[in-house]
Amino acid sequence: MRQCHRTAAVLLSAFLLFMATTGLLLVVPELLSKGAANAPSAASAATIDRSLMLAQSAFPDATLRDLRIDGDRLIVNFNAPEHNARAIHRVIVTLAQPRIVSAMRAQNNPASWMTVLPLHAGDAFGPIGQPLLLITALALAALCVSGLVMWWQARRARRPAPARKSV
Repeated sequence: MRQCHRTAAVLLSAFLLFMATTGLLLVVPELLSKGAANAPSAASAATIDRSLMLAQSAFPDATLRDLRIDGDRLIVNFNAPEHNARAIHRVIVTLAQPRIVSAMRAQNNPASWMTVLPLHAGDAFGPIGQPLLLITALALAALCVSGLVMWWQARRARRPAPARKSV
């Protein structure tokens, strides 16, 4: 068991280092860019709908991914599968008097997560990517279990045998 445990750990170390690195590349910029949130808008549903329709006109063939209200602006993200599985086109529209402030294609978006997230999620490696990550996760769980079993066995082996009473 010890040899299997060590071999698996060596083989998995490259995958785990890759996952840890891409995870850090995703989270550190997010933590560093946390700013004060703008006060929520009191925009009506009709105003939001008008702004959303205007945003859709910038990318008429794209499907809506999500939208966010940031003060007096509506930030609309559209799926951009032609770039990669996690990429987005982004449109920012004002709510008060709907007008497009900016429209950015996924290819021009400088956000590092648009490149790193497909790597971290396995999408960038085609059909083998996500199953490979699943196998890595299961193997990591197996390493945790086998490590505990080996520790428990070693602990039992070190424990002195109970003294026998002579009769």
